[in-house]
Amino acid sequence: MAGLGGAVLSVSSRAWSHNQTVTLIVGYPPGGATDLLARTLAENLQKQLGATVIVMNKPGAGGRIAAEYVKNAKPDGMTLLFTTSSLLVIYPHIYQNLSYDPLRDFAPVSIAARSVLCLSVGPSVPSSVRTVADYVAWVKANPQMATFGTVSGTAPHFVGLLFSRAAGLDLKLVPYKGGAQAMTDLMGGHIPVTVS
Repeated sequence: MAGLGGAVLSVSSRAWSHNQTVTLIVGYPPGGATDLLARTLAENLQKQLGATVIVMNKPGAGGRIAAEYVKNAKPDGMTLLFTTSSLLVIYPHIYQNLSYDPLRDFAPVSIAARSVLCLSVGPSVPSSVRTVADYVAWVKANPQMATFGTVSGTAPHFVGLLFSRAAGLDLKLVPYKGGAQAMTDLMGGHIPVTVS
């Protein structure tokens, strides 16, 4: 079910009857990009299949709780993991003891979306910071503000670290369960930037 945006279903509507329920499991809290994409997909699938399609959020551990839940679900095709690629592509290389094997325990269906990563600056950064070079100079002058928010272990986390290294900064991660929470704190001035 991996892809930058998640998974889509590519089986015929004959696979489900009208009285069945298909569940898309999302490993992040409601309101983030992955959740919103899953809900859009669920609505469209419900129309196409005539079956009930629901989204169930199982946030925590960077999506690993959701992966564990789907791995242990009845293997009847009714419970699907809707996730970012990090869960299946990055995590096996950074966690020694995953409770799942992405190649053995999951069967990919399709990519639902592709996304780009961006550095978003919030109101705790002065309005005089207009470019990436301005931001780098500001962080060097204000090292106490050298933080960024995102979900730990994900592609945005590593992009933030790569940016930090390339810019000669020492940015520290402020970990979040989901992007929506990080964006809320960014807009509230609690963190200076996010990578999302």
